[in-house]
Amino acid sequence: MSPAVSPSRQIDARGRTVRELLAGRKYSIDYYQREYKWQQKQVRELLDDLAAKFLESHEEGNERSAVANYAHYFLGSTIISDKDGNKFIIDGQQRLTTLTLLLIFLQHQLEDVEQKGQIADLIFSQKYGERSFNLDIAERTACMEALYKGKEFSDATAEAQESVANILARYSDIEELFPEELQGPALPYFVDWLVENVQLVEITAYSDEDAYTIFETMNDRGLSLTPADMLKGTFLRTSWTPRSALAQVASGRRLFRPLPSSARTRMLTGSRLGCEAGTLRASASANVAQVPRTSILLALSFTAGCAITRTTSALE
Repeated sequence: MSPAVSPSRQIDARGRTVRELLAGRKYSIDYYQREYKWQQKQVRELLDDLAAKFLESHEEGNERSAVANYAHYFLGSTIISDKDGNKFIIDGQQRLTTLTLLLIFLQHQLEDVEQKGQIADLIFSQKYGERSFNLDIAERTACMEALYKGKEFSDATAEAQESVANILARYSDIEELFPEELQGPALPYFVDWLVENVQLVEITAYSDEDAYTIFETMNDRGLSLTPADMLKGTFLRTSWTPRSALAQVASGRRLFRPLPSSARTRMLTGSRLGCEAGTLRASASANVAQVPRTSILLALSFTAGCAITRTTSALE
């Protein structure tokens, strides 16, 4: 039997425009990734920032070709884990989801059929009559389909999901908050500028271990990482079983030593929960062979506070 091929340890970092990031590409997220959580504040800030930068360069009467020389805008970074050509978002889904919602809104506002088609290519691809969104997340597909078609979305079960509820709310925010200065004659110019002059740095790793090591050292631009997110990154970049994970939480010291002191401080301030250490020790000694991975992560989120509090002095 031939030995298993190890994933590449190469890490790529490239600047990409919105068009380069989304055109003809598919992104997924693993089941343990956090929900889409942006609120109106983050959407307002994004729209205000984009408008301000665009209007620095735009003047009424410019040729559309002049947009190529407008100022560029840096929207931060994304971290991608490339698994045999399948791209999974490790960090950046908040921005990429919001960008997709903005593109759907803009596609509805445009009058030029050709430009509408170009924007549609950044939102979805179509094969054998089936539409597939470039952010390919199954539980959000029906919601995104309704927004793209301009229809009301009414699915009580789906709307109960945090990501779906936030997607619907943030799309409404974009409709409400989209700046007047970008509407009318300026709109085609703004759309050109958004897809060609707004850039992100795409960091691609070819192993989950490397991707989550990068994830642990970077903050999402819109929302800070929660203690649970940081715990998740630590566990998912290592080879672990449910029993070993709980044993590490119970011991405390081995779990947190790999984290930088600043990360430990943030976790301490965010994780003082009213829990009892005895419950954690009992969980570690229980028969956990059948416990689903998602349940372990959920349990860690709630039990981290007592483990951290008990081991503070040992870590410093």
